[in-house]
Amino acid sequence: HVRLTRALAPLSLWPDVDAKHLWLEDCDLSEAVFMDARLPGAVFRGCALGKTEFHVAGLDGADLRGSDLQ
Repeated sequence: HVRLTRALAPLSLWPDVDAKHLWLEDCDLSEAVFMDARLPGAVFRGCALGKTEFHVAGLDGADLRGSDLQ
């Protein structure tokens, strides 16, 4: 179980992360890389996700409501 609130993590690397209960709220994840991550049911609430890469990431049931995806 991981919960991050207002974390500044632009350009962060999350390769091969396996997190069943990930909650990120009001975080800056601009240009972060979640390549091959397994994030079922992850919550990205109000996060900055501009140019964030989810290449081959498993996001079944993920909640991106309120996040900036530009």
